[in-house]
Amino acid sequence: MQEYTFTVNGLNGCTATISVASGSTSSFDQPTNNSFTIAAQDVPQKIVIQVTVTGVDCPSNKTFEIPVLSVQGLQPEISGCPGTLVAGKSHEFDLDATLLYPHNGSSDPDEVEKYIWTIESGGLNWTYSLNMVNGIFNKSAHFNTNDCDGAVIAVYGISHCNRISSIRRCTIQRYAETPYITGQPAYVICSDVDAMVLTPNQTTAGLNGYTYTWTDGDWSSITVGNIAIITPNGTSPGNNSVTSHACGLNSVAASINIPLYLIEPDTKVLGDNFVCNNETREFKLDIVQQPETVTTWSVTPSNAVVTASGNGESAMLAASNTYSGFATITFDILTECGLAQRSKEFYVGLPKIVPKKINGEPLQTMNWICPNAGLGSHWLTVDLVGDEDNCVDDWDASGAGNVYTNCNEFDFTLLSDPYSNPPYFCVFVTVTASNRCGSVNSSFIICPSNNACRPGRYEMKIWPNPVHASAFVKVEVTDPLTNELLEIEEISLLDHNGNLMGIQTVHSKQSEINIAGLQPGIYFVSTVYEGILVIEQLIIK
Repeated sequence: MQEYTFTVNGLNGCTATISVASGSTSSFDQPTNNSFTIAAQDVPQKIVIQVTVTGVDCPSNKTFEIPVLSVQGLQPEISGCPGTLVAGKSHEFDLDATLLYPHNGSSDPDEVEKYIWTIESGGLNWTYSLNMVNGIFNKSAHFNTNDCDGAVIAVYGISHCNRISSIRRCTIQRYAETPYITGQPAYVICSDVDAMVLTPNQTTAGLNGYTYTWTDGDWSSITVGNIAIITPNGTSPGNNSVTSHACGLNSVAASINIPLYLIEPDTKVLGDNFVCNNETREFKLDIVQQPETVTTWSVTPSNAVVTASGNGESAMLAASNTYSGFATITFDILTECGLAQRSKEFYVGLPKIVPKKINGEPLQTMNWICPNAGLGSHWLTVDLVGDEDNCVDDWDASGAGNVYTNCNEFDFTLLSDPYSNPPYFCVFVTVTASNRCGSVNSSFIICPSNNACRPGRYEMKIWPNPVHASAFVKVEVTDPLTNELLEIEEISLLDHNGNLMGIQTVHSKQSEINIAGLQPGIYFVSTVYEGILVIEQLIIK
């Protein structure tokens, strides 16, 4: 208990009455010259001072709070409390106690002389040592545990006035560590009944006294000591589990979750990527057929090969002499556990060169372009189907200058001819692609025309489009600037590869195209008006 003197300022000649409004004090000296002295009790509290002011133009009445620092009623904080410790080994840890004073946020002021540590419960044969920190006795405690027991550790602070703080506790429990399992495979295959040896292990080094209990799932097991000899049942995944025990405690169970695969997961179909027309090639699974399985195979589309289905894990495929395109062989492996499939895509016949774009417009065999000059001012692209490396083997061009290429694009400028109008040559481009069955060529003619310098002026309308069951579709060409229907002389029908299928002479502002007998797919309808190519896609469903 100490006395402290306070002075109230700012009264400026006014009359003031100073009194204790609340709070426990052992003495209060009446103010002299607005100064007063207080000796506070050593309990957690605050003293409230009331200043009553009288007089003209004087300040308002004021209330002041004076905090009183004391350990009594406060509770120390404990840092380093582990909460839980694995059973089966001894541990070492440090605990630190700190009293925090809410009035000013400081910790361990001069009022704290020491801390008292005790093991209230548990902790059989635990030992601990105490250390002074920053002049405060027993502020830190170092504990050594036994193998099994938990404990409740208590601490409180004592002030220089022998006042005692409230008690703070650190409760430490023990737990049996969940094991991990070694010896389990990544998967088992249907019909597999080969036994495996599984062993439980602990993550924490140095644990003692652990025993284990195995629980069967769909698979049966025999335990020998701590290990389990587990046998798959051949038709379901594995889900056995094991629990560890130590110091009378049981762990959370550790489970095996071994998936069941119908066949080896990396099984694939072996065979060539290309098969030539009238050529025979073998396709087969890269594993020996498992017991109790039946394997069949089929090829789609069926007209890609002579015989499109069969039995067994290998197939000798004779390619058709008329089909050209992609095909897929699929092996269906029926096991006791279900149906597994493995497929391989291959290409039959010579590759195809599919025209794509000329200066951003659809590429045809005959093309009109605007003769704007300049390096790389014109370009055409193609798509390749069934090519060995999906890259054009060669571009051969006449009537073009400054030629350069990449895999499927050809860039060029027109060569000048001062005696022609316009003064440019037509460009003749031949594209070569190949696979192991041979090579193919496609040729494209690109001619300059000033009429082609008005891209997008004319529009074609086809209806119905898409078409389902009609034998005819109607075609119109309009000038969007005037909405005028234009008289066209002839209409061309092309397949999805740009191959000409037929030409129809119309000499009319509206015409009909007979599509009876066409297979479902994508087609193109085109015409030329004033030297400008007008084209539209037609879809038959």
